[in-house]
Amino acid sequence: MGKVHLHRLDVLRGLSLLLMVAHHLLYDLVLLFQAPRWLFWNPLFAVGHYVFAGTFVGLSGACCRFSRSNGGRGIRLAAVALGLT
Repeated sequence: MGKVHLHRLDVLRGLSLLLMVAHHLLYDLVLLFQAPRWLFWNPLFAVGHYVFAGTFVGLSGACCRFSRSNGGRGIRLAAVALGLT
């Protein structure tokens, strides 16, 4: 895969990450800080949150091919998650 393709994947991953952060920010603003409900519960987000999450997961999976230690990273992440739980 060429550098241009990798650059495009990085741009899409960054955009999907920003959209997921915005999604969670709006959710928290509505539920925790009593912001207007239409900020989060509107037709745009009725479809958008599936697109954000699907794009994020799909691109993360596609980019795993470029890593050498997915198994080790997964084990460390599971240990941290278990510790936090």
